[in-house]
Amino acid sequence: MKFFKTWEESRKIPEKGRLVWYSGSSTAERWTEHWNKHDIYNALRGAQEKNYPYKKLLLRYLSKDKPILEGGCGRGDIVLGLQKDGYRTVGVDWSQDTVKISKQIVHDIDVIGGDVLNLPFPRGCFGGYVSIGVVEHFFDGPEKALAEANRVLCKGGVLFISVPYFNPLRQFKAKVNLFPNPAREINLQDFYQYAFTEKEITQLLYQSGFRVCFVEYINIAIGIGREMGLVGQKMRKWRVTAKFISLGEKFRFFRHILAHSIILVCKKI
Repeated sequence: MKFFKTWEESRKIPEKGRLVWYSGSSTAERWTEHWNKHDIYNALRGAQEKNYPYKKLLLRYLSKDKPILEGGCGRGDIVLGLQKDGYRTVGVDWSQDTVKISKQIVHDIDVIGGDVLNLPFPRGCFGGYVSIGVVEHFFDGPEKALAEANRVLCKGGVLFISVPYFNPLRQFKAKVNLFPNPAREINLQDFYQYAFTEKEITQLLYQSGFRVCFVEYINIAIGIGREMGLVGQKMRKWRVTAKFISLGEKFRFFRHILAHSIILVCKKI
């Protein structure tokens, strides 16, 4: 089975119904380093031309009646893209350096340094809240971040959230012990993120005052690459198998089984 192992395999452990990554602590410095490896300039240039991630879904569910907040905005391309599409937007990220770089590239982009657990905004002032790959990075769980999102959203406001997905393939690997034994030495300070089942993240959202209205599964290619080791990496590169993966993205059944992440659109109750 060694050909199906990945570089992450010694750092991922199934625990209490979740898949847990211990691949290095999620600090502001780590996120600064992460975004420095990405092409911030071209991402923002694309956003200025109204090309940005999750555009179709965001435009479908977000209203222009009230401002939109992105908590954990990174380079700010979603914030800028929504702004160009006529929304009033603001982004918060705890990587001050990334915020500074984004503002140097686009002077009027409304992004600030801050903490999604303690947002500098009054209660109920936003009509939408976007959270892409953020709440899974807290060792104590996503509840505090979700509570703060609830606080700043107005009644009936929309939460657009994505988290890593403990999909059926990953659950199967856990069941047949293809992940390392939890008894292996793990440094809790290296906690990076959780992956959640659809059932658990839906329950957590409900307990935090949100009703899930829409669910989608995304990034089959990343899911395969991260869970099938050398085989998965080759499948993503070989022309024939890459076409099959691309085709699989079109079918909800395959997305449900193999996707790396899950998106949920919710309304504040």
